Amino acid sequence: MKKSIKILLSVLVIPLQISIAQIDIEPIWVRVGDSYGAVDVEKVTESVECAVFSPDEKTIASGAKKGWDIILWDVKSGEKIWEDTADEEIEVVNFTQDGKFLVSGGEDKKLRIWDVKTGEQVMEIDNLAGFDAMDVAHSGHLLAGGDEAGQILLYDTRTWETLDLVQQGPDELTGAKKGVHADVNQLHFSKDDKWLLSAGRNSEVKLWKVTDDHKLKHERTYTGHTGSTKSVRLSPDGKYVAAGAGDGNGVRIWDFETGVLVDHIPGTGMIMETIEFTPNGEYLFTGGNEGEGKTGAPVENTGFETKMAWDISGLTKFLREMQKTLSLCLKNRYFARSFLILRMMENFWSPLMKMELYDYGTLLINNI
Repeated sequence: MKKSIKILLSVLVIPLQISIAQIDIEPIWVRVGDSYGAVDVEKVTESVECAVFSPDEKTIASGAKKGWDIILWDVKSGEKIWEDTADEEIEVVNFTQDGKFLVSGGEDKKLRIWDVKTGEQVMEIDNLAGFDAMDVAHSGHLLAGGDEAGQILLYDTRTWETLDLVQQGPDELTGAKKGVHADVNQLHFSKDDKWLLSAGRNSEVKLWKVTDDHKLKHERTYTGHTGSTKSVRLSPDGKYVAAGAGDGNGVRIWDFETGVLVDHIPGTGMIMETIEFTPNGEYLFTGGNEGEGKTGAPVENTGFETKMAWDISGLTKFLREMQKTLSLCLKNRYFARSFLILRMMENFWSPLMKMELYDYGTLLINNI
């Protein structure tokens, strides 16, 4: 049985007034993505860590924390096409440009390449540390991976040769020993694949130029966050860099060309795990975790977590709820979200272990 989600909707009007209304959103479908989880029952370590659309937008791949499940879902029906498991927690998944292969990375310090059609694992690539970040270039044959040793690796998806390796930078923010590099939390290619953005535990967002010979050259650093920067995106028009962080830092938005801070949306103590622009660039979705619940108790979809979308023209808070990983479907207006069970401290968790699919086009168009 599907449950609707009550959301606070805030819209900026002129003069500077904010109108607030409560609306309901009903998911298109809901599925459990971690084999140890259950819908609407809070657990401790079970969660769907990542979800992403295939290039043709007909399938969604997800990766799990406790069950180590990697699952390919049919977008229309929500049914499983195939599933398999890794050796440890899966942190990231993505498809190659041609959609023929699925790449997963996680705590087992490997990249695993899966045949999308058959579900068979066809290759493993060993690494120094576990992978926390991954992005695939929009065209060509490049894949970038970021790990817990601070490495950003550039791969050729035709041969899986490592083309370059650079570092996010020292992890002084967490008091790490000299020479220890910060975890790479997220990576993002620009639409023209000329640039790669990286977000790290050292609070920095770095911009890398992808050279013609497939090397990564550091161009500039976007600063201002004082906590681990968890998520980063470049706006569709290439004008703004947006990044979310933990420790109440919220979201900061910089001018892409100059690195000057354009705006700061304060946080509420939550960790901004994910951030994404809508394809037209009008709205910025962000999501993270805060709140507490009791293990094993039935939970509602409100009150535990916060998800926000911001009107970029006015940087106005648009809605509240929650998400861990967000993948926007460019043609069909859907977004998939996966719920994270993150143990922040004793008796402090985020809820649910399920995949949900929403039509964000209907949400934005019909409710403004």
